[in-house]
Amino acid sequence: MKILNFSLPYSTKILGLILLIIACISCSEENDDDILEADDNEQIENDNLIVSGKPENNDFIVTASYESLFTVDAKTGQETLVYTFSDQTDIEKLADYDEGNLFVTTDDNSVNAINLANKNLLWSTPMLNYDTSSYGITPPACVDGKCYASGTYGVVVALDQNTGELLWYYSTHPNGDLDNGLNENRTPVVHDDRVFVMSEESFYGYFPTYLHILDKETGQLLQKIEFPEDIEVINEPLIVNDILYISAKNLYAIDLQSLEVIWIFEAEKLGDINILNNSLVVQGEPMRDTVYSSLFCLDSQTGELQWEIETGFKAIWSPIIVENVVYGLYDKGSSLSFYDLRPYAVSLSNGEQLWFRDDISVDNSPVYAYGQLFYHGHAINYTDETKNNSGLMALNANNGNIDWLNPAYRFGTSMAPLVVGQNGVFGPSYYRGGN
Repeated sequence: MKILNFSLPYSTKILGLILLIIACISCSEENDDDILEADDNEQIENDNLIVSGKPENNDFIVTASYESLFTVDAKTGQETLVYTFSDQTDIEKLADYDEGNLFVTTDDNSVNAINLANKNLLWSTPMLNYDTSSYGITPPACVDGKCYASGTYGVVVALDQNTGELLWYYSTHPNGDLDNGLNENRTPVVHDDRVFVMSEESFYGYFPTYLHILDKETGQLLQKIEFPEDIEVINEPLIVNDILYISAKNLYAIDLQSLEVIWIFEAEKLGDINILNNSLVVQGEPMRDTVYSSLFCLDSQTGELQWEIETGFKAIWSPIIVENVVYGLYDKGSSLSFYDLRPYAVSLSNGEQLWFRDDISVDNSPVYAYGQLFYHGHAINYTDETKNNSGLMALNANNGNIDWLNPAYRFGTSMAPLVVGQNGVFGPSYYRGGN
């Protein structure tokens, strides 16, 4: 077993390269000194296009409420019930989609496939055993005819996407145990002929964090890397151009072949990463005594800080890059709002604000598809009927205006939206599925 060396071959100290610092905010609604300038509570009068996607290319959204799985028409917001699992078998995490079938994990420790055309359950396979605990369950990632997921006790499985047959399994427990330890894994990431799995420190705190590298076809362990004791990985790893990015207390860029650390960006805590070309964005808590979070933009090859803006109270969410725009969430920290996360758009080039909706509060990281953003949340002044102002909504990604809002989901959903379009499947920046 290799213990990864987290010392750098050259200095990566960030020497104050902050090109954009905006004034601090208060966690109280009584202070108007917001980092991002609030737009009016009316629809924004702005026809400028900041992204080029066409909403008519979006077909439907996949979402859930407790035991029930739904699709929602992307053009009208009208929902259709697809399938309801047995009582108290809730749908967990994010769905995946391929060739007319939906794949979801449920809190009985199983992976399930549902056909959209006939609304039938095609198969249900436990991750070794059915269980009443949802601890450690990840979304399925379906790639090249196989569905990969991790379940209770840190067991990783590979299933045949068509039949649900168990092809192989692997335990991330240090001793290979299958029924104790309560390890929590991140979603398996498939890259070429390998599967990368991060295992979190156990529920009991006995085990460190590991990176497990498995053979894609057999599940055989190829390499296991131990992380330092203070590393807590709470996000999905990302592989781009043969560099493995791991976001934890710090952000690590690791050469995928040699497994040597290329650079480290230091922080108190960081969220999920998104990369486009050489630009990397991540939200987290900076290395200074503050109650605020920041959105960082780094050079993905060198780790050099390009710009930073504060994003409210300590919010750790998942920004997403589209063309030259970054969509993210700003935490107001208000005790009066049902939700406290406000959607915004800034320039990828310099972090300058493009729009910010102070009258819309949401509870999931941005999901972008073809010129629209999809959230569950609350539009404070959308109608005169308060009960019709919360639910699943679609926003115009160019100006933040609401295209539609479905109040059927005003009491919440159990998963972030997954959007199926004419040429792809789109989720939050931590989405790792999609064939």
